[in-house]
Amino acid sequence: KTKDLAIKINDKEDEVLATIGMLYKYIVLRQTDIALKEIDKIKTDFSIESRDKLMALIYRFKSTCYFLKLLGNEKKYKKDFFEYTQKSQALAEKINDIRISFSNFFGLSIYYSNESKQTDSANYYLLKAIDVGKQAGTIREIYMCYNYLVQNYTKQNDLDNAEKYAKEALD
Repeated sequence: KTKDLAIKINDKEDEVLATIGMLYKYIVLRQTDIALKEIDKIKTDFSIESRDKLMALIYRFKSTCYFLKLLGNEKKYKKDFFEYTQKSQALAEKINDIRISFSNFFGLSIYYSNESKQTDSANYYLLKAIDVGKQAGTIREIYMCYNYLVQNYTKQNDLDNAEKYAKEALD
């Protein structure tokens, strides 16, 4: 209904935001092909003030879809995952959107956590996600990052760092 109203009153920003909002259900249900089709239908030829933010969100959703495909062992989407994460992050930095940056860093950390022998890269992005997460005040998400750090350091048998980050998570 929100999207229909936005179209009716010719509010391009609300139309895009409503479409983006509808994408959540497809991602939660792991219906990535439907989500990608819906993303590709979004008209991006608008010239509104918040275009960079909306494009950063669109790229973030594409990145998430490709990441979910990677989790399903569809390795051919690795390039797409990195491409759209990079595009999203470039815009997030341009507009200083720390929530989108958090999401990008967290996605990269989970990708590297799932790759064998990539825990150093995973930890690097987890620490970046924690830094921007603290700025954004995303307590639950920061806790999740600490949890992954503890798991990664435990896998590496680096119990000092595992304990350090477990204590930080409790704090």
